[in-house]
Amino acid sequence: MNAPAKLEDRHIERLWRQICAKLVPQTVVRENSHHRFFLIDSDSPRVEALLASPAWSRRIVGTFSPDVDFAVLCEEVG
Repeated sequence: MNAPAKLEDRHIERLWRQICAKLVPQTVVRENSHHRFFLIDSDSPRVEALLASPAWSRRIVGTFSPDVDFAVLCEEVG
């Protein structure tokens, strides 16, 4: 099985801009593609539902506040 390709800075930068544009912390969930993510407000009941599902819980990258440092996001996501 091949390891997932490393994310390019442009993908991480786009994700970082999306997180910074939000007002509340966001839970980052990886889609099927290794380069696509979606965001859910961290206080949403949907996060609990994702955590309860083994298939989806593996895709959760973490929860980040809008003031997350780019370097921290790179370390966690990249």
